[in-house]
Amino acid sequence: MKKLTTHPRLLAGEEELARLRRAPEMPAMAQAHKDLVRNARRYLRKRKLTWGGKRPDPSGLGTAREMIDRYIALATAFRKTGDQRLRDAALEYIQELDALKAGRLLAQKRMQGFWLSDGEECAGIAIVYDWLYDFLSEAQRATLVDLCRKRLFAGGLKQCRKGGQWWFGKRFSNWNAVCAGGLGMLCLAMYDDCPEARRILPHVEKSLAEFMTPLRQTDGGWPEGLGYWIYGMTYAFGYMLSWERSTGEVHPLMKLPATKKTLNFPFDFFPNGKPAGFGDNDRFFACPFHYLAATRFKLERVKGAIDKHMADAGRGMGGLMGGPSIACVLHPGTASQQIKTERQVAKVRKGLGWGLIADSMPEPRLYLSIRGGSTTHEHAHLDLLSFRVLVGKEWLIENGRNGPYLHPTAFSQHRFKINELNATYKNTLLINGVGPLPGSATDKEQAVRGQGCYGVRMDASSAMAVQDCFCARLALMVDDSALVVIDRVQTPDNSRVEARMHSYHDVAFGRTGAMIRGETESLRVTYASLEPAGLFRATTIPATPTHPSATMMRWSPLSVHTETVLVTLLTPGRPKAAAAIARDGRNFLVTVTIKGVTREIRVRPSLMLV
Repeated sequence: MKKLTTHPRLLAGEEELARLRRAPEMPAMAQAHKDLVRNARRYLRKRKLTWGGKRPDPSGLGTAREMIDRYIALATAFRKTGDQRLRDAALEYIQELDALKAGRLLAQKRMQGFWLSDGEECAGIAIVYDWLYDFLSEAQRATLVDLCRKRLFAGGLKQCRKGGQWWFGKRFSNWNAVCAGGLGMLCLAMYDDCPEARRILPHVEKSLAEFMTPLRQTDGGWPEGLGYWIYGMTYAFGYMLSWERSTGEVHPLMKLPATKKTLNFPFDFFPNGKPAGFGDNDRFFACPFHYLAATRFKLERVKGAIDKHMADAGRGMGGLMGGPSIACVLHPGTASQQIKTERQVAKVRKGLGWGLIADSMPEPRLYLSIRGGSTTHEHAHLDLLSFRVLVGKEWLIENGRNGPYLHPTAFSQHRFKINELNATYKNTLLINGVGPLPGSATDKEQAVRGQGCYGVRMDASSAMAVQDCFCARLALMVDDSALVVIDRVQTPDNSRVEARMHSYHDVAFGRTGAMIRGETESLRVTYASLEPAGLFRATTIPATPTHPSATMMRWSPLSVHTETVLVTLLTPGRPKAAAAIARDGRNFLVTVTIKGVTREIRVRPSLMLV
């Protein structure tokens, strides 16, 4: 690599750092600037951390993150105010964390090797070293370089390479991006001052290539879910954006179309500011790396969506790598106004398999997300064919919520014995009491459109425990005002088929339907079946007893059959509604009536629209 540009060169230059001394126009960012200074001054006075004691932190990851956030905030506030006490405190926090890892957390370090805590620490030190470079004495710089050489660079040389840590070059793993990306940022920061940095960078490139290139297979989607998309991409983009600023060149991975596409991915599953994904960590919020990457790719609508989310939430950005602090540098302080509205949305992320249906986006009145794809990825659940329904801003139908990680079971061979992670508490289909299997995937996912309706069809035949069966689900939006879910299962022998749904709100049961009442919204559930069926009530039993239970709605034929066809009509509000299904030659005729208006939907045995 040729000689790098002068400091500062990670994420921002002096022009962006100058924003710290200007008053933002956007209220959320103005508040973020105030919080930056207030928090930094508080960290000067009060050193006690929130982790430890009554908030156990056996791995030390929470403690490390809190200290990293503090020294990035202190360094950023120093650039804003010029108060040298803030600079000095940032350096002290860095040394305190280093001492902690050499002391109380040494056993964890030996067990994990170079792990998440180290990648995050690398990125934090890199930002402080780079943004404060011209304000540090030679002795202060030497102290930081020496600290990094002894532990972080030594670990990186040994473990960020083929045959090193398991995460090296691991596809679809947030660990890869956090560890390699964070280490790469430190290499860029200390490239001129530490020969190890120059030796490690080629290995960082190899590892991150295996993180980013698989996005071509998923249309920019991320199978670990929204929360882990944020986590991994924070450090992957943190490195790539810093590399471009440091070299003045375009990073090869930034040339991939999927790199640009992934910046749009979260907003398909963030209706009305509500995360709508699947898996362990279904969280999403505005992050500075996302905004900076959108700026880099000139994605004004992504910037507009991020700004709108901040405005609606009434607060600035979040995230690791000092998110709330560095946002004051990376955001210009003025809001982007470009918001794209889509109507009658039905789409599937190819390769990922996740689908969605909405009357409009990003602010739908009625929205459904549906899970296809594979169960083999880290943090995935056995939730194929499951769906979630948002009415306005309320989730009225959800999968059973998983609580905090139950270590080590949640990441062991017994992971899917936890009911919140297997099909037991998912809004899916069960055949003879068994849902989608571990290691399974949907056979096909596709968006469909017909007269007065649009939606998503999924085939999960090979994912089920019964061999040579057919199992498919068709979810449709009808007249932009109601959802219809049609399920068909065919098995070689008589089987019991059940469609489950869950809600954390009040559910009033009827004979063939239910009324779900939320805090501000309600949803009428109307069932139909080709054969006589019944609706049965149950309650989930969370693995963590202090977590809330959900009401389970179980719709199932009263006897076993070789063919089962079920219909679920979901109508917002409390209108009169009816649903029916009958054979129509070789096909099926589904009839739904809402407020006296009847709509007929004809489907083939494959559940394709006629």
